[in-house]
Amino acid sequence: MSSPDHQIQSPHVACLGAGAVGMSVLAKLVAHNVPAVAIGRKTFYRHLTQNKPSDHTVCVEGFGQKYNFEPVSKSHLDLSHLQCLFVTVQTYYLKESLWDIAHSLPPKTVVISLCNGRCDHILHQARQELNHLEFRLGVAFYNCTVVSQSQFICSNGHIVWGALTPHLPPCSVETRLGKCDDFFLWAQDIWPYYQKKWIMNTTSNSLSAAYGVQKARLVLDLYPDELDHVYDESVGCAQKLWGDLHFDTYELKTHMMNMLQNFGDLEISMHRHVRTGTPTETDFLAGQAQAWADEFPMLVKLHHLILNKSSVSMI
Repeated sequence: MSSPDHQIQSPHVACLGAGAVGMSVLAKLVAHNVPAVAIGRKTFYRHLTQNKPSDHTVCVEGFGQKYNFEPVSKSHLDLSHLQCLFVTVQTYYLKESLWDIAHSLPPKTVVISLCNGRCDHILHQARQELNHLEFRLGVAFYNCTVVSQSQFICSNGHIVWGALTPHLPPCSVETRLGKCDDFFLWAQDIWPYYQKKWIMNTTSNSLSAAYGVQKARLVLDLYPDELDHVYDESVGCAQKLWGDLHFDTYELKTHMMNMLQNFGDLEISMHRHVRTGTPTETDFLAGQAQAWADEFPMLVKLHHLILNKSSVSMI
C-alpha cells in the first residue's frame, strides 16, 4: 500500500473533488506514474483537517492495488504546470468549484467534468466566461463502493470524455492519457454517452432514493412497472433537453437493467445521500422534468419525494 504523497507540489494532472470518482481516477493516474494529486474542496478539506487533524488520508482499493491519498487544498499547490483537471464534485458544486479554481489554472488547462447530473449548460457558460481554459464533458462508468468518506473500493469500468462541440480533436495531454490505459477513453462525440448516463441515473437513482430501495437489484424486483414508466419519462425528458437521441433507447434500457442486476446488493449512490442526510443531485436529474411537469408527472413526483426526504423506511 502506498503512503500519502507529500512530494508532488507541482502536479501535471489533478482531480478536483476527493470523493469516490475523483479518488478512483487518481488511483489510475498514479498507477501510470502520472504526477497527480486530489484537490479537496474548501469545505471537504476543512472537515478533514478539523475532525482528523493527524490523519486526513483517503484509502482507495481497486484495479489490483491499494493506495492512501492525502487530498490537499489548492492553496498548498503550485498549479502553474497543470495540464489537466478532472472535476469530480457533485453537480450542485460544479459552478462554484469551477469559478473558484479557474484563475489558479494556467491557460489552456483541459478541464474535464465527470458529474452525474445535467451539467452541460454550466460548462457552456464556463466556456464563455472562463475562456482561457478548455472545457470537456465526461462521464464515469464504473462501480465504486463507499465504505466511508475516507475509504472507497472501486472496480471495472472506464471514463469517457470529449469536446462540447463534437468531433474537435483532443489536446496533447488527452492523447497521452488515452495511451495510458483503456480506463481513459476519448470520444469523438461525447453527447450519446452523456445522455445515456443521464437517462440511467435519472431512472435508477430517482426510484432508489424516492422509495428508499437501497440494493440495486431490488429496484428491478420491487418496482418493475415503475421502472418502465420512469425510464420512458426519462427518455422523453432527455429529448426535451437535447433533441433527437442518436442511439437505441431499447438497448439502453436492457443495459441499465443488466447493470442493476449485476450490482446486486450494492447501494445506489443517491439512496446513500438520502440515508445519510447529505444533498442529492436530484435537481440535475429528475428535477429537470419540472419545466414540463404535465408531461412527466412521475419524474416530478420522485423529485419532490427526494427533496422532502419522504422515504424514511429504507429497505
